[in-house]
Order: sequence, then structure tokens, then C-alpha cells
Amino acid sequence: MDDKSPVEAHSESTSTEALQFLLTAAGVLLALRLAHAAGSWFLAPGESDSIGQLAAPFRRGYLLADPHLIVPDGIGPVGRASYAAIIAFAGGAIGAMIGRAYAMAGKRLARFGWRTGLRIGLTSTAAFALLASLLWPPLSLRLSDEGFVRIERPSIAATIGLPWSTASTTHIWSECWIERPATLSGMPVLLLTAGAEPLVIESADDNDMEQLHAFFWDRIKRNQPPE
Repeated sequence: MDDKSPVEAHSESTSTEALQFLLTAAGVLLALRLAHAAGSWFLAPGESDSIGQLAAPFRRGYLLADPHLIVPDGIGPVGRASYAAIIAFAGGAIGAMIGRAYAMAGKRLARFGWRTGLRIGLTSTAAFALLASLLWPPLSLRLSDEGFVRIERPSIAATIGLPWSTASTTHIWSECWIERPATLSGMPVLLLTAGAEPLVIESADDNDMEQLHAFFWDRIKRNQPPE
């Protein structure tokens, strides 16, 4: 007969739950990695789409249905996943507090209430934050032969975009200018000026940056009014 004290039984239960959580988290991360690879392959631009091919290296790990969108700056998918994890823990903490308050108000054992709230808050917030980190960039540019559209959306810490209330501004090439400083903070950049504030476009690949610079320069020169 197994005579375990309540403390030992609780410790064993907690260890089992922690192991289950780690295994679930590992499985979710693997599934996300496979889904991201499949999505990137499915959304890859066609070989005849010159603008799409040019924009592809500037997506920063986002799964964007529009092949002509680029994300000019910001952290990569691993950094965004770290922000998503912080948001998920915050959601779990809020869920635990709500669950505990509900359990106490209902005259139930509080520990069951906060655990349920923690799980619901953690999983739902994590799912939303991870999807947001892959689907909705806070700032993106849609390129075309006539100009570009600047698309902005609300975000958390200017990193995790939210799926509503986008604002867009259209710029034609004749009102733009492009510069290419040597580096900015050790990284190759382009400065695209359209309006008062220049846009910083970053890339770790100098060849990709050269091709994008050539595209901007050609469109800007082509659309200048005759002297």
C-alpha cells in the first residue's frame, strides 16, 4: 500500500504537471516551426514576380499573404517569440488572479481556481501573441512600380502587432528619395525619405540591400518630372 503524505502527493502532482507543460511547449514550438516553414513555402512569390522576389528577403520571418510587402526594420522571429512569451506569462498571471477570485467568491478550493485561470490565460494569450508575432507587423511597406504604401497598425511594445485598425499612407516615387549610408549600428541600411521622417530599412545581407537600393533608385529617377 502506498502511504504518501499530502505534501509528497502534492509535490509529485506538481512535478508531473511541470513535465507535461514542458513536453506540450516543446511540441507546440516544433509544430509552429513546421507550420512556419510550410507557410513560407506556400506564400513564396512566383519566379516571374520581380517585386515579390525582391521583397522576399525583407519579410523578417513574417508570413505575409501579399508578396509585395516588406518589413523595413524590427527584431526577427526569435526576438518576437521572446516578447510573446512575456505577454503569455502576463496573461497567465492575470488569469490566475481572476480564477482565484472566482473560486473564492464561489466558496470553492482556491487552488483549483487559480490553476484553471493560469492555464486558460497562459495558453490563450500565448496562442494569440505567437500568431501576432508571425502575421501582423507593426509597420510594413507595399511596393509597386508607381510608389509604395506605408501600413501601420497598433502594437505592443512596437513589436507584437495587433490585427485591427490599420492606417495607410500612399507615396509616389516622384516625392521620395533614397540614400545608402555605409552602416547604421553596424548593419547595412537604406534611408527612404517620403515626407518629414525617413524610413530606415535594415538587412544583414549586403547583396539584398544592393538590389533593393537599385529598385528604389530606378523607380525614383524614372518618375522624376522633366526639367
